[in-house]
Amino acid sequence: MKQTFKNDWERVLELACNYANYIDANDHVLARRVNGEMLAELDRLRGIHGDNPRILATIADYTKDVNFKLSLLSDAFEAHVERMETEDAMACATSALRYSREAGRLEQAALWRERVSSLISHVRDEWEISEATKLLEEPPPAEWN
Repeated sequence: MKQTFKNDWERVLELACNYANYIDANDHVLARRVNGEMLAELDRLRGIHGDNPRILATIADYTKDVNFKLSLLSDAFEAHVERMETEDAMACATSALRYSREAGRLEQAALWRERVSSLISHVRDEWEISEATKLLEEPPPAEWN
């Protein structure tokens, strides 16, 4: 990560911690406010750094619109694959698999499931492997059969 981007990312980390704390405290009013601040900060960073895949994936984490979320994750995934950033590509793929399943988008979920399956043997991060394994072990929706 370039130093300028890393410096800019500090505010994102601070907002993410605040958001998590408000969610844990069940304070949805402040969580929504911080969510808005996060999206504004990410939009600012996107204006400076362009469509950086980390920015795109983080916007996806904080947006409610499933279509937009999945589109951002797809773009971020492709960029991470192109950059050979396997761990980050896996994070995007597992998120997209989870969101597409939750939204009942079975064709998209099947595609993301294939991507997670193909990446899992190339990932070293134990937490990512664990999360991917859990998703892959979940029984597919009845409609897949």
